[in-house]
Amino acid sequence: MAVIPSVGKERNWVAVLRRVMSSAWWGQDVSQIDTPPLLLNGEWATGVNAAGTGTVNLFQVSTANEAVFGGEVANPFYKTVNFRSGQGSVGTAGPRSFWIADGAYTVVAIYESHAVAETTAATNTAMIRKRSATVTIVDLMTAGFNLKGTADTVQTATLSAVSGATSIAAGDRIEWTNSTTSTQLAGVTVTVVLAPGNRNNQATFYATGAGLADCVFYVATRPMVITRVDYVHTVAASAASNVQLVIDTSTNAPGAGTDVLTNNTAAGFDCNGTANVVQNGTFTAGTRMAAGDRLAVDFSGTLTGLAGMVLTVTFAPSEDLKEVSISNQANGTHIDANFFIADRPYYVYLASAVWSTAGSSGNTQLVIASGTTAIASGVDLIALDTAAGFQHDGTANTVEVGTFISEGVRYMNTGDRLGLDFATITSLVGFVCTVTLKPA
Repeated sequence: MAVIPSVGKERNWVAVLRRVMSSAWWGQDVSQIDTPPLLLNGEWATGVNAAGTGTVNLFQVSTANEAVFGGEVANPFYKTVNFRSGQGSVGTAGPRSFWIADGAYTVVAIYESHAVAETTAATNTAMIRKRSATVTIVDLMTAGFNLKGTADTVQTATLSAVSGATSIAAGDRIEWTNSTTSTQLAGVTVTVVLAPGNRNNQATFYATGAGLADCVFYVATRPMVITRVDYVHTVAASAASNVQLVIDTSTNAPGAGTDVLTNNTAAGFDCNGTANVVQNGTFTAGTRMAAGDRLAVDFSGTLTGLAGMVLTVTFAPSEDLKEVSISNQANGTHIDANFFIADRPYYVYLASAVWSTAGSSGNTQLVIASGTTAIASGVDLIALDTAAGFQHDGTANTVEVGTFISEGVRYMNTGDRLGLDFATITSLVGFVCTVTLKPA
């Protein structure tokens, strides 16, 4: 059978099909047709107008590398995952995994900011990497973030150009590793931007050492449905132990609610299992969460030696809604700091907070900080307690739903940071805040 020649400069499949159906090509092997060339930069893909007298511009890649549809620049609603130093120490050098991929993604951007810069270490940088199921480790960036850089200043990574480096597969982990031990460094926030977006929402708990204790790590601002749970650790516990995912309701203490997982005779994930092997959750019937319900981890057995544990919960997707959450467990981790860096403009839609031990007095304010503004000097959002914020000396294990000071304060621009400004944190333990964002 004859091979059909290249379609050359044809960029319209209708024209290609006409050529295929012509007498010269009839009955030939159409699988040999070359893929039509990509649109040139600035060139429009067009359609015929209703009258059949002209064309209508459909889409193009502009000279500024923007995707343009019908004359409007698209601003993608990407997926974001976040790392914060409040969940597991970043003082010592070494990897800290903070997310398990539920599917295939591509890394689009990575941002970092810290509230307090390192001054003691001669050099101190942080690399964001992916760790595959086979424990292959690949740098996602060409150079690490400078942890001695100016505080409250967003750094943008130059992504690796190595083929396949920024491609993420299901079961891969994204991790932080700092080059040397830090002394002063505090309030680190990393936001990793992934495509495709709008696939689902997720909540993640990651910890090691002192962070391995029953605690809440997410509070639902709206009804949610859990669709998937993944778990992994880099070093197994030295003896039999498990971690159960729990939905706490009403005034449940952390981990006292309803068990979600049936793994290992309903004990939860095996913390003594093989290192670096992702465990997938199997569910009880209770995977629905109402607004105000919380997710908690409930540990059992001997946790000695357990390190690098990550538990990622995936929810059913919601159109144009994204949750970002911060979980501070020990009293000493309650410092003014960011927990999300905006990759595009957002509208702060909902916010809720809870704590397991109330402070003796004081408040926690949700804040938007722009440019090099410190969180404590940012724009306050929550109107509760005469605009002081969440009243964290209120009843423990009782969710406070945020109301907002005004509409005008609820907008974030690209590069703005979302953070918490604490006041009088004496006795406060287990403060968790979840914010729902909409594209603006």
